[in-house]
Amino acid sequence: MNEQHEPISEEDIHAYVDGALAEHRRAEVERLLETDDALARRVSDYFALGNLLHERYDRVLSEPVPQRLLPPDPAAPVAAVARKRWFAAANWPQFAGLAAALVVGIGIGVGGMTSQPAREMLMSATGDSQTRRVSASKEESFARQSAIAYVTYAPMVTRPVEVGADQEQELVRWLSSRLGTDVHAPILTRVGFNLMGGRLLPGEDGPVAQFMYHDANGERITLNVSHRKPKSDVTAFKLYEDGSVKVFYWVDGDFGYAVSGAIDRKVLLDVSHDVYEQLTESGSGRSAD
Repeated sequence: MNEQHEPISEEDIHAYVDGALAEHRRAEVERLLETDDALARRVSDYFALGNLLHERYDRVLSEPVPQRLLPPDPAAPVAAVARKRWFAAANWPQFAGLAAALVVGIGIGVGGMTSQPAREMLMSATGDSQTRRVSASKEESFARQSAIAYVTYAPMVTRPVEVGADQEQELVRWLSSRLGTDVHAPILTRVGFNLMGGRLLPGEDGPVAQFMYHDANGERITLNVSHRKPKSDVTAFKLYEDGSVKVFYWVDGDFGYAVSGAIDRKVLLDVSHDVYEQLTESGSGRSAD
């Protein structure tokens, strides 16, 4: 008899992102994420949004309560209390945009909130509208997706990778088969990182291979490899930043590479150079015939 599975609800998805979903249910969601690209992108956006909100507003938790929000002094004249209340009401528009952005951002049933319009809402609410971007190149879009994938999987405790480093040969064969080219996980012990494993991700140009590494302090970084269509010219290293996450990315013919992490920029650049040198020496990234 076939086992019946309860459909994954929107509440399940948000509980999964919040780390509050029961273990057996979490496993069901993760199995579905492996085959449902649209759901994987939506969950990635939810993780990224949570990270964005923490980056922008966690500092508020340690700030003192504004004087205007404290209970009125019983000894103060009635007229003075009334003036304070009127002043607070008059300044409501200053905070209404921020409140609206937060409500929209965390409301159940709203998907893709790290899209450009959502970012513009959050930026305009905090007075950072001058940093908006009108458009992004295909390479930058790949870097952004790599950043989202990083904040989705790097914090995971139970299953940050699909196939572990103890099965590296199987992982490499699987990813090579799906990307249609020979890929391998660079050895990054020289810069202090060891392979944890990897997984397959959806991408604009087809499947993307993700390798995850960690150092002795538990810091994690990822290398994403995309088999691009059509072939592009070689590009220099470029830096993409979103909050604390940094991504060094570049294109080499048929392939795009992105190294992501929430670590020091110079350290991440050293890692990226090491990755580039190893991939160049090995000839990894040649299309399979």
